[in-house]
Amino acid sequence: MDSEPEQYFDELETMSPEARELYQNHRLKETIEHAYQHSSAARNLLDFVGISPGQILTPQDLDILPVIRKTDLIEMQKAK
Repeated sequence: MDSEPEQYFDELETMSPEARELYQNHRLKETIEHAYQHSSAARNLLDFVGISPGQILTPQDLDILPVIRKTDLIEMQKAK
């Protein structure tokens, strides 16, 4: 019995590069909006630097986010 094993590729693996980029951009936008709505630390950080969730639409837009250090996170948790 020399049959090849069935290969399964889900939709994300087989979509075109253009479709994958659209999908990733959509998920990034959803993730940023979710963080802004459900995390006071994320909301405070974006508000502090004057960035709205709607400004982050592609991975390239992540460059406008400030660098957050571990000590910054610890201070945010203490202030909570």
